[in-house]
Amino acid sequence: SQEQCSKSRFARFFPVEVISDGREVPRYSEALGSKTRIVQRMDYGGEFHADSELELLLFPAVVKKAKEFDLCKTEFPFERNSYQDATLSIVAPIKAFEKKFSSLVKQLALPKVKVRTAPRMKRGEKYLVNNAFYYSGTQEITFLPQGFVDSESKTLPFQGKPFWKFPMVSLHEYGHHIFAHIYKKAAPDTGSTSELPPSPEGHTDHSALCFDNSSPISSTKNSTANKRRPVTKVLAINTINEGFADLFAYYADEAARDLEGMGCLSKSRDVRYDSFRSGDRKILTKNALADFLKDERISYASCSEETNFQDEHMIGAIFARAIYNSLESTHLDDRQKIELLIDWIKSSTSLFYKYDSPGDILKISIRQFHQTIRKRSFFTSAECREFYSYFKGVMPNQCS
Repeated sequence: SQEQCSKSRFARFFPVEVISDGREVPRYSEALGSKTRIVQRMDYGGEFHADSELELLLFPAVVKKAKEFDLCKTEFPFERNSYQDATLSIVAPIKAFEKKFSSLVKQLALPKVKVRTAPRMKRGEKYLVNNAFYYSGTQEITFLPQGFVDSESKTLPFQGKPFWKFPMVSLHEYGHHIFAHIYKKAAPDTGSTSELPPSPEGHTDHSALCFDNSSPISSTKNSTANKRRPVTKVLAINTINEGFADLFAYYADEAARDLEGMGCLSKSRDVRYDSFRSGDRKILTKNALADFLKDERISYASCSEETNFQDEHMIGAIFARAIYNSLESTHLDDRQKIELLIDWIKSSTSLFYKYDSPGDILKISIRQFHQTIRKRSFFTSAECREFYSYFKGVMPNQCS
């Protein structure tokens, strides 16, 4: 298949540099007679310390841009962990969704999304690895290279399975693309997504929408730069964005429901579980809300011991669980559930720009889901009370 691909007019050599133990290792395509074998091999590597993730996310230097190339025949198999393999693994579930729900995609009139595969980004001497991002400013999905948890043990996270092999991650990031598109249309006075995480070149006080932010930050608690966190409406908007993306991925493709091997994420981000990996219930209690809205950065232990309620992903997971629980009691199919979720985001984001309080943003989102599901399905009093029980620290139930 690679030889067939090489016959196309797009065939060319691909010099490539990969990360191996933090050092550059030159790799290049191989000439096979008169043909070119179009394979860019990606090695595991790159030193990564999880507790410095927050620093890495702020102003990373793009050392080597992501590879850009044409995929000539996407149905062909490519060498495992080549750039083509990674890119096809990212694109495949998105394409499957677009094909399965073509009329829905057409109704959304989504702009094209760009996929960036394995750019080398670093801060200081440390590389960004083992994560995925969506940048609303440039409408790009970025998958970072897979790297070791540390340089000594050569331990690979997630049982050695890179993020691009989890369909849920691709669809989650695509969910952010949908959210950003809806959000932009919801505020016609500005027509901007400036309140969402910007392009990687942008300088901001908050990080990009990384897929995994579950690492403890205890070792950075004494850092002057990390003592305070911005608590604005953006924090709450990102939370709703995360919850929507998790739900969208679940209903967009059945293959995206398998999070086995994702460590803490396999339970904390799985909408079917009522508890986080730590054992905490997915409920937004008064204490959890207070932590989320606290501008002082709290030091947490590992995600299997404690739940970081300052992380938008975790609060988003509470929304996702509460909404999933409500949707499963209906007779709606997956398409109808996605349509309901999109209606919820449309009705919520149309009100976001009127408020400045993160607490108000959360309340609006809760109330708007209640109104949205009532329009599309019979919502019993018992089901309504159960939905609001997930948010008892935010607002009383509005079932009456």
